[in-house]
Amino acid sequence: MLTWAWYTAILLVVGSTSAAYACANAPRWPRRLTAVALFSSLLLLLIVGARLWSQTYDAFGGDQPLELAHARVILFETPWGGGWLWQAGATALTCLVVMAWRWRWSLWPMAALCASATAFTTALTGHAVGMADQVWITVPAHGVHVIAAGWWIGALAIIMLVTAGSDFERDTPARVALAGVIDRFSPIAIGAVTTLLIAGSVATWQHVGSVAGFASPYGLALAGKIAAFCGAGLCGLYNWRVLRPQLSSSGDAARQLRTMAWLEVSLGVVALILTALVGTLSMPEPAGESSHTVAASRGSGFDDGFEAFEVGAERGLHGAGHHALGEKTQSLQLTRVVNLDA
Repeated sequence: MLTWAWYTAILLVVGSTSAAYACANAPRWPRRLTAVALFSSLLLLLIVGARLWSQTYDAFGGDQPLELAHARVILFETPWGGGWLWQAGATALTCLVVMAWRWRWSLWPMAALCASATAFTTALTGHAVGMADQVWITVPAHGVHVIAAGWWIGALAIIMLVTAGSDFERDTPARVALAGVIDRFSPIAIGAVTTLLIAGSVATWQHVGSVAGFASPYGLALAGKIAAFCGAGLCGLYNWRVLRPQLSSSGDAARQLRTMAWLEVSLGVVALILTALVGTLSMPEPAGESSHTVAASRGSGFDDGFEAFEVGAERGLHGAGHHALGEKTQSLQLTRVVNLDA
């Protein structure tokens, strides 16, 4: 659930910057758009913090109170923590820039850059960075994949939200303004879908490895995600080719376009849910490799599966089970299995 919320917030933040370009010439909606962007970025910051708490609880919770020292172990003694620090830094910077953008529209390009960089950092705690011998392919493919999804599905969701409440069937100026927004958004969506397909194809082949890999639980969930995105793409194609040309002159076309757009966004949400599910599953073992070749208990995953790590550190013990971390009174070997995409 937390992973789904994380990806959703990222797509909304990235989508806000994409929608800003589409709505730039529509005077009635930009102010509302920046408000949604600010809310989404602050929500994302909260979720990023919740992810650290979740990982720390998975490693140390249940049998002892959580302490700041436990979070330091996660942050500085695990690969996931290194990736999280980049994500947290990018998210915090994005929040600051979006706050400034709220009051100064000309900062839109900087907001778009920061939001896209935040989306790219999702690759730093996922399957992509766990494939050490192919990281130069998988990390860029994953990062660009998420950015493209934001510039398409995220932007469409933002456009539907900020234009809600207008009577497009009767209000001709509002309908003309909406037509202008869709006209500016369409090339962005086409480019984003093309990029998403290319980056997604690369990532899929690297993670699944063969057609037979789609028979695994991981492959089936991934296939469902692909099907959901394809359905969303068909909705977008219908809007672009059939309804968009009629939008300025037909109130019925405006109503149908918004209905199809919400269906497109809904299928995107389904794809995000399946993305979160994929993150809990082990990737299929490559043909000809033993189970020892694939990371035990995480199936070649990094953050989207499970990774065992050992922290060999000296830990002090005080009283009845209270940990005085930092005092060298007793050596305590901690072995934890952490869900690296909570």
